[in-house]
Amino acid sequence: MKEWMRVVAVLIGSTWAALAQLEVAGGLLVDMDAASLSAWTPNTAVSAWSNAGSLGGNFVPAVAGAGAVYQASVSGVPAVTFAASANSILTNTVAPRPRC
Repeated sequence: MKEWMRVVAVLIGSTWAALAQLEVAGGLLVDMDAASLSAWTPNTAVSAWSNAGSLGGNFVPAVAGAGAVYQASVSGVPAVTFAASANSILTNTVAPRPRC
């Protein structure tokens, strides 16, 4: 077998072995889906966004009355837009859990 073919075979085998060892830690800590905000009026600031991930809690604006803005359709899907300012930051209301 030519040397380059042997190298390619080893690389492919190594890649498959690495993929077989890939482990998933479980659910997401943070799971934010703009579709969950469908009851909101489009173009309004999001006052609380529930975290469906295992961390739980709600994301709320750092500045009351400001925050990210719900859009019913951006390229055909619900979205949240941020104004690139400190006023559009959302923070979670749940304290981080200590590592074990």
